Amino acid sequence: MKSLSKMNNDVRLNVLREAALELQEVCNFNPPFRSKGKTEEEVTKWLKEASVLLEPTDQKKISEDTEDVLTQLGVWPFAETVEPVEPVEPVEPVKEPEEEAEDNSNMENEINIASSVRELKDIAKTNEEFKSIRGNLASYKKTDDLRQCMLAMLNPEGVGKKEEGISKEDEKERKEGKKSSTPEFIKKEEKQSKEKKKTTQMKKVGVITTIVECVENADSKKGISKEEILEVLKKNFPDRDVKSMKNTINVQVPNRIFKEKFPVKKLETGNYCKE
Repeated sequence: MKSLSKMNNDVRLNVLREAALELQEVCNFNPPFRSKGKTEEEVTKWLKEASVLLEPTDQKKISEDTEDVLTQLGVWPFAETVEPVEPVEPVEPVKEPEEEAEDNSNMENEINIASSVRELKDIAKTNEEFKSIRGNLASYKKTDDLRQCMLAMLNPEGVGKKEEGISKEDEKERKEGKKSSTPEFIKKEEKQSKEKKKTTQMKKVGVITTIVECVENADSKKGISKEEILEVLKKNFPDRDVKSMKNTINVQVPNRIFKEKFPVKKLETGNYCKE
């Protein structure tokens, strides 16, 4: 395909609109995007936002022309080579330490309770903490592999610390096979930590789980609208980006929930409830 920058305005707009139409057909976004009457800037902006929601299984459904358009826009998510991410110097958090710790705790709980690779990828695509691995998401096939990677990104300082407090003598005896590889008090602390973590997971839920619960608990006659779900998310997750949460709602309701959780019924009012 000819470079977008070398096309005249009308031709370039038509090419962008065709790419947007194809993405809409492949991903079945709700509400659907209508490119007719939209400016070049509006169509380009939508293409960039929609591209982050593409799944690895969608790659084969995208034509070469649309792939070329997304590549030229710099948003094709399945590029074989990814620019290396330069290490970022640690900076002082803007938030109060307690607030930052609570936000990471919520995110960690959301990652831990995710039941599939797809849910973890949705989290990575809608949270800036995981921006550096978005280009490699297609390479992750196992839930545990992606989960461990994301947890390590949230808490890099926690890696390799579980054996702190082991003396040199204990280390020597451990290597000689005279005692268990992990001291009893370490085992007890790990067990308590796991129990505490499990209790915390039961108390807190993430964005996707909240969306599912909103639909599942909605009145069968009145249902719940996407706008009402968004208000719930804004209240429960005030620090999250509203636009990202709105995109997550559109992906989950009704298609993803219907496919992975339970049948969803759309009422005449346009609201949704569990069928």
